Amino acid sequence: MRLGAQGPAVPALGFLGFAPGQPLRTADSVARALGGTLRCRAAARDRRVHDCRAALREPGSEEALALWISAIDSGAAVVSVRGTPSPERIARWRAELVARLGPASPARQHEQSMQQWIRGTRMLRLTWRTRAPDPGVAVSLVDGARLDAWTPPPQPSSRTR
Repeated sequence: MRLGAQGPAVPALGFLGFAPGQPLRTADSVARALGGTLRCRAAARDRRVHDCRAALREPGSEEALALWISAIDSGAAVVSVRGTPSPERIARWRAELVARLGPASPARQHEQSMQQWIRGTRMLRLTWRTRAPDPGVAVSLVDGARLDAWTPPPQPSSRTR
């Protein structure tokens, strides 16, 4: 049996070392490499769900970035990296993502722009504003399969006796 030629590998979605579906232990190592410490808190209603945060600095920059991860069963379901980097840094991030992940047409609504890449059930979205009064950037990484597989615990009965 002869297998056909395989096409080029599709690059995985990721940003600054973070990826959708990434184990929390790996995300903590990445956060530490970026000068942060991942602090997680389990949800009161579902101990499988964790809210994790860290303050980061991209190498070569003094600009602070905020990391937020919503994890299910110790894997990153949603990762968000936010900050107010310079317009030049935002342009560099865009160029790096396009070079690595391929073209994605920017969409614009009012003062906000967005580019998005999808690989199967995973998504990376870059959203930015470069004008005052609210400049900033957010990179969101989503593991759709992990979110779809999560089932919340049953609601406690509200019946009284």
